[in-house]
Amino acid sequence: MPLALYEYKVNNFNLRIYFVDFGFLFESSPGGNLGFEPDFKLTDEMVMIMGGKLEAPPFQWFMELCVQAFLAIRPYREEIISLVSLMLETQLPCFRGQTIKLLRQRFLPQATDREAASHMVTIIKNCCSNWRAKAYDLIQFYQNEIPY
Repeated sequence: MPLALYEYKVNNFNLRIYFVDFGFLFESSPGGNLGFEPDFKLTDEMVMIMGGKLEAPPFQWFMELCVQAFLAIRPYREEIISLVSLMLETQLPCFRGQTIKLLRQRFLPQATDREAASHMVTIIKNCCSNWRAKAYDLIQFYQNEIPY
């Protein structure tokens, strides 16, 4: 159940692509919910265009923006959870019974902003060139001929 938003500007080559995989966001991750997948996919190629290493200024900026975004939405967690609750009766496959509980936990409601920021940085670092994402891509390639 993905949502993709695209913005193209041909003359000056600005391209923005936002992709939200709602299945993965809730309870339907690739690989059958084995707990194998990282929190999000951050490939070597993504890191390369942000300077090639975690210490590079563009990558540091990326991490800063991720932390800012996470801290910005935390105060609205109950509103977001209420909106998701309205969708539970759709019986979409991404809702498997613990959606609200797991979503609420992802917001770290008991954590301070400092703790939440630190948690987000840890998630980003753990996802950077994650071996589990690479292994999953390899499996997808051999099973389904999906290039990576």
